[in-house]
Amino acid sequence: MSEDKGLTTRIDRKLSGLSNSFSKQRIFRVDHKLRSQNEVAYEPQMFSIGPYHHGKENLVKSQTYKLWYLKELLLRRGESSTERYINALKDLEDEARSWYAEEDMIGLGTDEFVEMMLLDGFFIIEILRKYAGWCLYKDYPLNYGPKQGDPIFLNRRIMGCLFRDILLFENQLPFFILVRLFEMTKSPGGAEEENLVDLAIFPHSPLHLFFPGEKPVSLPNPTTNIAGNVGDVVHLLHLLHECWCWSFAGKLAGGNRSPENGDPGDIYSTSGWDLEKGVSATQLPKITSILHCFPFASKPAADHQSQENGDSQDNCSTSGEVNEHIKCASELRQAGIKFETANKSVSWLDIAFEKGVMKIPTLDVHDVTECVFRNLIGFELYMINGLYDRRYVIDYVTFMDSLIASSRDVEKLRRQKIITKWLGDDEAISSVFNGLVKEVETYTGNDVFCYSRVFKQVNEYSSRRWNIWRAHLMRNYIENHWSVMSIVLLILTFVQTIFSILQFENE
Repeated sequence: MSEDKGLTTRIDRKLSGLSNSFSKQRIFRVDHKLRSQNEVAYEPQMFSIGPYHHGKENLVKSQTYKLWYLKELLLRRGESSTERYINALKDLEDEARSWYAEEDMIGLGTDEFVEMMLLDGFFIIEILRKYAGWCLYKDYPLNYGPKQGDPIFLNRRIMGCLFRDILLFENQLPFFILVRLFEMTKSPGGAEEENLVDLAIFPHSPLHLFFPGEKPVSLPNPTTNIAGNVGDVVHLLHLLHECWCWSFAGKLAGGNRSPENGDPGDIYSTSGWDLEKGVSATQLPKITSILHCFPFASKPAADHQSQENGDSQDNCSTSGEVNEHIKCASELRQAGIKFETANKSVSWLDIAFEKGVMKIPTLDVHDVTECVFRNLIGFELYMINGLYDRRYVIDYVTFMDSLIASSRDVEKLRRQKIITKWLGDDEAISSVFNGLVKEVETYTGNDVFCYSRVFKQVNEYSSRRWNIWRAHLMRNYIENHWSVMSIVLLILTFVQTIFSILQFENE
């Protein structure tokens, strides 16, 4: 009896010490399975931002750059001490710590943590300000631009590493920390820098340097159109994700019904269901159907019966359709489907199929493209909430992975200028896309998948016998000059023969 009481006491103590911090967690580490696909893609090369990579030996040198920028900020403002900034950050320390999923593993005391937020926060803000001054964004004050002898702007390699590193999923500061420091250091009046969101994503922002497609269009009011308000932004990677996806999300949302009617919403609207309110009867069948897609989900007896009757076992659709897949570019070409560059698309994600033509926006593939995609995928895996929320980047990469099975497919897409190559050969690009979706569960049969309609249209078109026959004719005869001549001669011979027969009968 005493042993039972001791066990009860231990469990009760653990329960009492368990906080509700899960709901506050916003900044995560990538799990080992995802990281194992390409660990380098998640690791900073020169600059640590936030606590997860703070203090690593290969990143210590960058601390000097941060101190240099902080000193320059204080000189510009005529200040000699950081006291008021430190006091402000100490008030925000507990809230900032709670945003990290591995708060208890950070290992930084109060002074170290606050110093890290101070140096990293001002470093990012000053980089954005200097770049805006350099580009003369909105008549930005010239004294905000980089000074002579600037250790970063004079070195292209350092700049490249910097802008790559501040977009890493694990290398983030809470955005509210950046906003607080930004507001505290505005110039008198502050007209030239209304808010941090504008400064971070203006059209020539350095954060767009590794943008995977055409740069996003300028927004009339980013604070309203992207995040609702600045307080909704989690960190810089989140802000960039919304900026890069918002126009495509708007197009999809415009063609969908609301979540209340049983259709998926998007990450910019309220999730389709609320865990605190429970699940309604109208939502339960849809959720059950989606759960069938997970390998660990138990399927009801009716499901086994359908399998015995020969039905598909891979049913991930919310409306009963089977999980959709499309063939690679080479095979689709053989089925009569053409590929063209989408010059008038609303977004780099906007892929369309019409009358046998697949239109895809141009994608620039650089040596850092895989890194950008992997960190955007990590963000969507950890931060997108609810079964109804779309995963725009994951779905795009899934689509491209379907099209690219080998270097031959890359070559076909490259010839149509759908892919522009700045990375190795076609085989290297094929390997990148084939590896991006490993350890990532993707479901293409339900309406939440961004390209479910395109998949269905492509499969319907490529399965029609007439389209296959016409493609075969075009490929083997019409596209070959000598084959065309052979067909013409064959037709003329046939016509001559008919006339000869008719003439003989008339005699």
